[in-house]
Order: sequence, then structure tokens, then C-alpha cells
Amino acid sequence: QIINPLYFSGKTSDESAAWQKKMSEKYGVTISVHAPVKDTYSDYLAANLASGQINGLFYASTPADVLQHKEAGTILPVDDYLKNNKTWNSLPEIFRNTYKYDGHIWAIPYSYQYQIPWTRYYRNDWLRKLGITSPPSTVDDFVRTVTAIATQDPDGDGKAETNLGVMGAGPSSWMDLFAAYDAVMGSYGNNFLYDYDIQAYTDAMMKPGAANAFTILRNLFSRGIINSTFMTDTAAQLTERLNNGTVGSAFYIGGKAKYTFGPALYAATVKAKEKRTVDYNTSQQDWINATSVYAEVTVMTGTRTKNLWAVSPVSGAYCLSASTPQPKETVNFFVDMLFGSEENWLTALQGLPETRSKGADGTYVANYKDAKSKTTYGIPALVGSVRGVYEQENYLFFLPDATELTKLRTKEIAAYHQFLRSAEWSKGAYYYLPQQFSGIESKTYKENLAAITEAYRQLWIDAVSNPNTTVDKALEDYKNKMSTLGAQKVLDEANAAIGVKAGALYQ
Repeated sequence: QIINPLYFSGKTSDESAAWQKKMSEKYGVTISVHAPVKDTYSDYLAANLASGQINGLFYASTPADVLQHKEAGTILPVDDYLKNNKTWNSLPEIFRNTYKYDGHIWAIPYSYQYQIPWTRYYRNDWLRKLGITSPPSTVDDFVRTVTAIATQDPDGDGKAETNLGVMGAGPSSWMDLFAAYDAVMGSYGNNFLYDYDIQAYTDAMMKPGAANAFTILRNLFSRGIINSTFMTDTAAQLTERLNNGTVGSAFYIGGKAKYTFGPALYAATVKAKEKRTVDYNTSQQDWINATSVYAEVTVMTGTRTKNLWAVSPVSGAYCLSASTPQPKETVNFFVDMLFGSEENWLTALQGLPETRSKGADGTYVANYKDAKSKTTYGIPALVGSVRGVYEQENYLFFLPDATELTKLRTKEIAAYHQFLRSAEWSKGAYYYLPQQFSGIESKTYKENLAAITEAYRQLWIDAVSNPNTTVDKALEDYKNKMSTLGAQKVLDEANAAIGVKAGALYQ
């Protein structure tokens, strides 16, 4: 039995039944896939897992979920069962060890694909008007550029104050700046993270360089170069300003500036100024113009130039229920069925062979279930991309009537995303962070999460925008608050979970 809330999501049950029937016939065993409602999936597991009502493999969304099941004793480690499995041993070691804790592997990754790194965006046309020939890649050049954007009227409306130099929407908007000063932050701007240099969990705000980054932000804030609502603006508000072109720089998900915000802004500009419609799939010049509105810079360097950005695989996992009657046979069959060959992987990803065909160019056609109504098949989505074996960019699916130009654009975007994932590896700017270290496991952290989060939020407000304090005083107050809230215990617990003992930070 396989339990996955994503299975044939949003599609009719007959497609799911057909897949189970044909796969069961193929292998001569009964294969059952159950897809509980995603919104209540955690409740479903809570109600059925501990009581032994679930057997086989079930989907867990995050490393924290896997650890929770491990600690509750409701799952089994899989490494001993799979030690002689040829399919398993042929998969990348990093993939296999994604959920390795306490010397055992506790789950099978759903996929293994590096996230697309975030990038720093700049309005290309504004840079040109300011005489800046290439997008800034250092902290000093960043400061000079966003200052010029905010003070020199690059949009030519005669009102320099209407141009926001750089916009932020919380700590995640400044991760590249802090990394440049050796204060590498955790996912989405978290203060706690697994530190690549010391191989232990730490607090980025306790790094000396955090004061340097805050000082720069404080200076920019005092001159109106960043948004006054930098801690309350949302990601939606940030994307709105990128779409309407009223901000010169922002830090956000890679690829979005080139293929989302840039085209949206270009289309609106052309409509307003030239009174014509932009069709990117028919006009090559429009396509070039639209995808060149924003420049994307992969990393910003300062006092630190190496290991600036942690790249983790993005993947849920399959856990083996402790109540499974034949755990060894079950998990070996499961791995072979999903990963045993390209065809097996495609069937688990896309569906039965009749749902697809391969074109001469190596891409795939997702066949219509009903050609007249152009109804597509649902896809099982039991697996995802596996870097080094089944690369996402190498398996592009198109509808039967997709034009060659549509295929060309899609391939271009896929290649660009691949570039962003790998562009800085050779320079040492990115480093690999195993997924199990992308979060923090601590009972104290969970108990005091609200208070810790508020202390972190207040640090940003005081350090950047409070005229009645200083950066150093704000950091000192933060350190004292965190000590009171048990932050040292948080780090001690997180490090103990991975067998590491690190020095005290808050004493």
C-alpha cells in the first residue's frame, strides 16, 4: 500500500483505479494507492498510524515530519532492508542519505532536485540610464546602485523620490547582504541555521558581520532608499511592485525576474506607450525585450566570497510504517517499482505508457485522454526529479498541439533554471546542505517559537529603523532576550540531535 495525498490530485478516480489495476497485473501483486485529502492529511495520519491501521509506505512532507514519526516509533529504518537492492545502490548517495539520522536511513526521498537559488534583481533599463554597464555583484556596488536609483530619476519622470531603490519584505529579502558579511542566514531569513563552517547549528545574528549588514540597511533606511514598511510588506506586495516596475532592486526566487515579472512589466509598458499587444510566442524581439527587463545576480560578495548560499534538495519522503507485515519485501518492491528504470520512473511520475509518447527531439507528448475535448490524463506524481539520474530539465512534457516555438521557450526556461542551480558551483559560491539540516529540531524551540520569533522581529525593527537606539544596542538587547528565552538550549538540543556539541553563544 502507498499513501500519498498528491496521487492523481484533482483528477477522476477512474484514472487512479486504472493505474493500480494495470500495475498490479504487471507485477503480480496487489498494489493499492490511497490519496487522503491533502488539507486533512496530518489528521488522517494521526488517527490511523499509531493504531496500526496504515501499513506499507506513506508520504511525509518535511524532514520534521519524518523525525516526528521516527521519535513516535511509527516507522522503520530502511537501510538494512535495502542494503542489497541494486536499484537503491545505483541511486546517488546524497539522494539515499537525505533522511539519514542516528546512523540509519529513515525514509525514501520522493525526489532529489536542488531548489532554484534566489537572486538579486535589478531594473536593466534603469542601470543603463545610470551608466552602469553590468549589474552589481559586490556589497559596495549594490549600495551605490540602489542609491543612484533612488536619487537620480532613472525612469525620467522628473521625480527622483518616486523611485524606490530597493525593496524588502522581511528578513528573507536581505539574505544575500548578510551572507556577504559572513552572517549566512537560514531558509527564508531564519536566524537559526546549520552553519557550514563549524558543522553545527548556530544563530546568524551572533556573527560579527550581522552588525555590518544592519548598519548598511540602517543607512539606506534613513535616506529613504528602502521601503519604510520593510518588515510589514508581504511577498505579494513585493511582487506587485516588481510587476509594475516601481522598485529598482529586490531579492527573490531565481528565474521569476526574467520570465515572470519582466514580461508582465514589459507588456504593461508596451500597451501603455505603444498601444499594441505583446505576443511573446510570435515576436522574437518582444521575447528578448521582455526577458531582459530585469537582470538577475546570483550572489553578492563582500568580506565573504565563498559558500554564500546553501542549496538543499527539495523533497518530501516515503516512510515505511512500523506495522507493515512484510517490511523488507515491501520496501524493496517499492524502490524497484519507482526507480528501477527510466520507464518505471516515468510510469510513477506521468502515468501508464499510453498517456505519453516520446518525440524525435527527446521531449515527451502528454497524450490527450479525449482528443475532441482536449482532456488530459491525470498524473500519479508518485515521484519527482532525481538529480544525476532523472533530471527534471531532461523530461519536458508538451500537449499534442504545442507549437515548436512553445517548445523552444520552455526549453529555454528549463535551461535557465539549470544555469541558476549550477552557475556558481565552480566558483565555490554555493554549498550543498543536506535536507535534514535545512530546518531545526528542538523541543524548546517549538515551545517558545512565538516569543523567539517576536524577539527576532524586534531586532530588525530596532537595528534598521529605530532612531532611539543603535545597531550594537539592538543586537545586545536581542542577545539578552534570546538568552532569557532559552535560545542556548534550542541550539544545544538541535546539535545534540545530530551528535554535535558546540560552544555557548548567549552567555
